[in-house]
Amino acid sequence: MQAPTAVLADIEAALRGDRHSGGTVELDPETTGPGPLELISKRFIAAAASGDVATVVELLDGGLVSPDVADSTGLTAVLAAAVRILIQCSTNERTTDRQQLDMT
Repeated sequence: MQAPTAVLADIEAALRGDRHSGGTVELDPETTGPGPLELISKRFIAAAASGDVATVVELLDGGLVSPDVADSTGLTAVLAAAVRILIQCSTNERTTDRQQLDMT
């Protein structure tokens, strides 16, 4: 039985049109880049963190990403958005406090 990485290498070779390789190539997780789903998931979390509602809606409505997706640290789009909102509120409160002090 082939190792999963060898099977994936065979599939990738077939998708590239390389049907003559005859062998398997071991995939090294350290040297292979992120796949499309990982890239879209990162884009989704980054959009939520920055308040880019249009991108969040586009990715969710298009069914391109799960709302529950998390990165390697466990950060989800909901958590990223919540942190952004908390920081924004904190900044707004400090600005309001300073304005009130300047008025006195």
